[in-house]
Amino acid sequence: MDVDVAVIGGSFAGLAATLQLVRARRRILLVDAGNPRNRMAETMHGMPGQDGKSPAAVRADMFEEVQGYPGLTVVRGEAVAAAPAEGGFVITLADGGLVQAAKVILATGVIDDLPPVPGLAERWGTSVFHCPYCHGFEVAGRRIAVLGTLPESLIQALMLPDWSEHVTLLPDGRVPLTDEARKQLAKRGVATEDTPVTAIEGAGTTVEALRLADGRSLDADVVYTLSTTRPASPLAGQLGCSTEAGPFGPVVTTDEWCQTNIPGVYAAGDTARIFQTATLALADGVTAAVGAHHAMVLG
Repeated sequence: MDVDVAVIGGSFAGLAATLQLVRARRRILLVDAGNPRNRMAETMHGMPGQDGKSPAAVRADMFEEVQGYPGLTVVRGEAVAAAPAEGGFVITLADGGLVQAAKVILATGVIDDLPPVPGLAERWGTSVFHCPYCHGFEVAGRRIAVLGTLPESLIQALMLPDWSEHVTLLPDGRVPLTDEARKQLAKRGVATEDTPVTAIEGAGTTVEALRLADGRSLDADVVYTLSTTRPASPLAGQLGCSTEAGPFGPVVTTDEWCQTNIPGVYAAGDTARIFQTATLALADGVTAAVGAHHAMVLG
């Protein structure tokens, strides 16, 4: 199969890129493995026109839109390899199929590596969150426990009093708290609990308390924490794309058109962003698509 652009990843960045390109009447391959990062979240927030809707429902609508245009081939599967080739790049699919593409847009996303605390993973996206802009309004006024994982957990704890006056930071031995940091927390009304956390407890996917190492429990309704991230696909590395260290994990380095250091390879969305939201992923997808289209036209 020969296409103008292979878009790898069918969540917000990939679908936004695809829509621009099919409307430009280009031959596009969209490869989607069906494992978006926010698949555990029941609702999404902060995206104008879509606030409070299910991310799965929004993606389904976007898929329906792009499939209404000619020139699109959708593969519901995984791209397992990518390499330079004459005239562009060759993409290897999981079923062994090969695709020749003049340009490649990597919208492959990242994987969250969660803190290894019993009870946390099964509540991720329902009562354990990482982004107050995405879910803070819905838990306003509730008892929020911030489980420290990284130095940036201090910033997270300092932000959350804008949504609730009941915030406790548990540094868990991983967030260095200087005297100045403790003064900042106290000024914002954030309590601290230095005893390590051994489990998150509650009926079903709710949070009721955090069990501490000394046997005590801290009552809570919601947990906020930060994950580290890693690329969800090896393709950027296979193609030789440069990365930079971010506070949560590596991100692919791109220019103002979302092009990587490899001409003809673009990266959009969480895989190339430190600050990651669905709305910004949409913008990145559009930018990468326009950049790729301009490159095909102008050479």
